[in-house]
Amino acid sequence: FLEGVAQGRILGHRCGVCGQVIVPLKGMCSKDGVPTTEEVELPGTGTVTTFAVNNLPDPRAPEVPFVSAYILLDGADLPMLALVAGIPADQVRMGMRVKAAWRPREEWDKSMDNIKWFEPLDEPDVPFEAIKDYV
Repeated sequence: FLEGVAQGRILGHRCGVCGQVIVPLKGMCSKDGVPTTEEVELPGTGTVTTFAVNNLPDPRAPEVPFVSAYILLDGADLPMLALVAGIPADQVRMGMRVKAAWRPREEWDKSMDNIKWFEPLDEPDVPFEAIKDYV
């Protein structure tokens, strides 16, 4: 996974049994208990499924309060935890569409720090019914 992030790619694995796409890739499907090897590249866009507003400082966050959220990337079946910024914390909402905000390429290494956070997209929110199973 981090090799992909070092190249500006978000990679997951597809389970050969249930077909679920797991991001970040873990090498095993937690549902079926089988190894996963089929690599899937995902876009840097997704939907906020749930979130928390944090009021304690964090060196990764741009300001306090900040939002940590579970983001269901487009094409994935499990949400991943990330920061959300570029919008006041009190305006983040479930169903909000977001995209990865990458650091400048010259700052990249093999870490999730290559993605600063996710920021809002100018797209309509996803209805709760479409994400309720990921909350």
